[in-house]
Amino acid sequence: SFLSISRLATCSLRNTNYFIEFHMKRSLRESRRVGKKIKLQTASDSKLSTKPDAKFDLAKVKKRIQVELENSSVLKTRLWWENYVKGTSFRGCSMSVIRESVALVLKSEMSIDLPLKCESAKKVGAKYLPENGSLDEWPELLELGFLLLHEKEMSEDRLAGVLILSEWLVRPGHLREELRWAQLLAGIEGAFSSGALADWNTVDWTCTKVLAPLVEMSESPSRCASALLSWQHANTLWQRRASHVFAAVGLARKGDTVFPGFVALLHDNLSGCLKAGPQERFVQTGVGWVVRELHLADPKTVARFLAAHLSLMTTEALNSSLQKMEKADQNKWKREHRECKVSQK
Repeated sequence: SFLSISRLATCSLRNTNYFIEFHMKRSLRESRRVGKKIKLQTASDSKLSTKPDAKFDLAKVKKRIQVELENSSVLKTRLWWENYVKGTSFRGCSMSVIRESVALVLKSEMSIDLPLKCESAKKVGAKYLPENGSLDEWPELLELGFLLLHEKEMSEDRLAGVLILSEWLVRPGHLREELRWAQLLAGIEGAFSSGALADWNTVDWTCTKVLAPLVEMSESPSRCASALLSWQHANTLWQRRASHVFAAVGLARKGDTVFPGFVALLHDNLSGCLKAGPQERFVQTGVGWVVRELHLADPKTVARFLAAHLSLMTTEALNSSLQKMEKADQNKWKREHRECKVSQK
């Protein structure tokens, strides 16, 4: 029938487009391996200064990173990520590819070496930056990280910004002073306000790779953590999620060894976020994640928290918070949660 023929033609066209895109990407990667320069940018974009003492055109450096990411993208990876993180656009690059692309551009365009030991060093031929050493270009790197973090279109562009902030600045110890980490937090707040940081994938990467190590590396962990915890009053859902998710990996399980009083401050933040937005799923899941880790450091505080907030927690959030408890304790809290929900009806 005509309908069947039309469907067959549409399917063939899709397969043809897939075939063409696949081989174009493959051809780009092959060309890069043999040293050919494939220029996707305009003539003006290609005139980037390579002199270490030149003033950096950060907009052009950002564009060069985006070109490297596009050249390295893989269709299969893009389709997987866009299916996994709904409503977010991807180029199709893994985190290792993003890191390598950033390292290549920073080395060639800004003469900045790699801050951490990684496989990219073999390909870039770069030396490592000393941890806690001086980095004269830290203001330029901070601004470049913000430029990428504020990109709303492609997730990998924002993740490139996350990597610059984390692996070139925070983790090597270049933002330990309060004046510097305060600038970092202000820039990240701007990305939340502008709507650039508005998906769980990028927000959680920012929390775990930038904000958590920032607290640990800071000269004043209590002041830095308190500034982050105060984000619970922010206007955007995603900044409120970040106000506690930064503690989910590494910090919550350390309890008050992070600094005296950390657990009490974290408890107040979790309570405030639940009460302010009990209907928001990504606040709920963030709270559940942090409570699960906090249980390893302070099970008594977690028990008090659950007893006081069962009526506000969703089943999803509760199940997440119970994952590292004994089976008997899990069953107890699940039973009490069911009874609490029944009584609310």
